[in-house]
Amino acid sequence: MIRGEYGNDPQRHALLGNRYDEVMAAVNERLRGNTGGGTGSGTYVVRPGDCLNMVFGGSWPVIAQLNGIRAPCVIYPGQRLATGSGGGGRTLTVRRGDTLSRIAARLGFPQSQIHGYRSGNPSLIYAGETLNY
Repeated sequence: MIRGEYGNDPQRHALLGNRYDEVMAAVNERLRGNTGGGTGSGTYVVRPGDCLNMVFGGSWPVIAQLNGIRAPCVIYPGQRLATGSGGGGRTLTVRRGDTLSRIAARLGFPQSQIHGYRSGNPSLIYAGETLNY
């Protein structure tokens, strides 16, 4: 998958069938560098180019406080951040056609409590990525 042997999304989805969400969640975890903890481990490993707002969206102040990060909120590649999702936090895998607002409505949570979207933009989420709430 990571080497590109399964093509792009429409072709990849057809090849993987009903395992698409499961495989994409595992791929996204590996690409984020979270190979040891797994989904819901309560930690996030910072990648080059990450910033708190991009990774955690509107909940970045909570993550900063949880990790003792003060202004100017500098984080470093390889740094492990506690997300608070290890003890009772939940995760979900974005499905094709999902929007953050629809997910929030389905879960009964405010959109601001859902974080982990890699784009940093709540209007841009990707099928297969794992979000925390």
